Amino acid sequence: VVAAALEALGGAGDRGALGDAVRLISAGPVVRQAAQRALVALARHYPADALEVVRRAAPDGAEAEAAAVVIETLAVQLPDRESHIGFLHAALDSPAATTRCAALSALAAIGGANALEPVAFALGDEEPEVRLAAVHALGMITGAGGAPLGVERLLEVAQTATEPTLVAAACRALGAVADPRALPVLGALLEREPFVAVVALETLGGFQSAERNEALAVGLAHADSEVVKSAMRVLASARDARTVERLSACLDHVEWDVRRLAAEVLGALGGDDALNLLRGRLSVEAQELVRDEIVRAITAAETTSGRRRTAPPPSLRGMRRE
Repeated sequence: VVAAALEALGGAGDRGALGDAVRLISAGPVVRQAAQRALVALARHYPADALEVVRRAAPDGAEAEAAAVVIETLAVQLPDRESHIGFLHAALDSPAATTRCAALSALAAIGGANALEPVAFALGDEEPEVRLAAVHALGMITGAGGAPLGVERLLEVAQTATEPTLVAAACRALGAVADPRALPVLGALLEREPFVAVVALETLGGFQSAERNEALAVGLAHADSEVVKSAMRVLASARDARTVERLSACLDHVEWDVRRLAAEVLGALGGDDALNLLRGRLSVEAQELVRDEIVRAITAAETTSGRRRTAPPPSLRGMRRE
């Protein structure tokens, strides 16, 4: 009920509603999120009143989190960014992890070289949620002309951090920045545990280069079948000249579900090379589910090319034509 009331105040409240949002932002998770959204909406409507929240807040006090939310909301129109960076830097010593996270988001919104070091410092925070917020902030900080400033730090996190969630967050942030320096780092991460390897593969899929495709091919040799399947999907979307060749080895994979996906992907790619590979595998495949998928893939590829030679599998026969 309180959260719903806050949501309503965010859209229809007056200046006095700012006090309610500030007071309730330190409540439980559901109410906190509603209070944050209300504070953002109210700060946009009443920026001068919202900045009063910032002026009276102490970095280690109860209103510090609300002040950080206001600073983030009004970052582009702040009259004195340096003083606000100083406040947010001090707020990173707040005993409340939620305040430290809010301060990191606000620092990222302000941006600039002076905001970079406080954010990087928070990578050593004792709370996992704060360390994760620091990585997200590093991916958002920009300088003059919108140039990303956190790439070096993100590369360092991706290469040295031991927490998989932190490494994965750094991968995603590097993918959003799309800095080519990330390619060898992401390629090296394909040898990590499956969760990290899959995120690295998905991130690599957003780049456009031959080096990217070579790195993606490494994922096909991973010991975990889920990583191999992820690599196949990303490679299929790349569609370079060697995609079919690279995927061909997956038709002989020891895991049947990998072979089935390989058949599906090759059928979608189509072409004579893919068809020859599928027909060759069909002659030796013993697993029934894989055989059915190979036949479906051949049928799909032949239909696309207009050269039907293979009868549809039993599961597709008798289906009413649209």
